[in-house]
Amino acid sequence: MTGGTDFELPLTDTLRLINECEFDNADVVFVTDGECAITNEFAENFFKQKHAKGFTVQGILLNKDEPFAGKSLEPFCDKVYKQSDFGFDEIAEQVIGGAV
Repeated sequence: MTGGTDFELPLTDTLRLINECEFDNADVVFVTDGECAITNEFAENFFKQKHAKGFTVQGILLNKDEPFAGKSLEPFCDKVYKQSDFGFDEIAEQVIGGAV
């Protein structure tokens, strides 16, 4: 992994909660202000479990000063919203509107 943000730990906790609580078709929102790589092995395992449980992950990247950031969210997010592309209200409307 690179960067100062550990994405694998919260994603592992997400999988644990979804499995322990028997959530199916859950909606997960992953909010970060940073970039970090996850390993290919982790990404493959996460994708398999995401597909098996039918949940989605929407990423929100607080990247006001870095308009080209966000690639590190793509391996595990179904959709990535960047602060540089939207205002906070627009992101909230799209995330909430997409979950309904």
